Amino acid sequence: TAGSGVTVDCSAGSVNECDVTLPALEDGKEYILTSYEYGGDARVEAARFLEQATFGVSLDAIDTLASTASGSSPDFTTWI
Repeated sequence: TAGSGVTVDCSAGSVNECDVTLPALEDGKEYILTSYEYGGDARVEAARFLEQATFGVSLDAIDTLASTASGSSPDFTTWI
């Protein structure tokens, strides 16, 4: 992110992997990394995605996106 000293590099080729470099901290300070795993069926994943990507979600939009699923993950590129 510009000006923050944080760099993110996702060019390694892995879909789910990026390298993040954080600036050095003052003595006595530390970073805390929190990770979350989200799971659920295609409908849950579609709803979560649309909640973050739109100004409002409808049940029709969730069902439409969920119908593009291969396994439990919708095809987000189709929506974009």
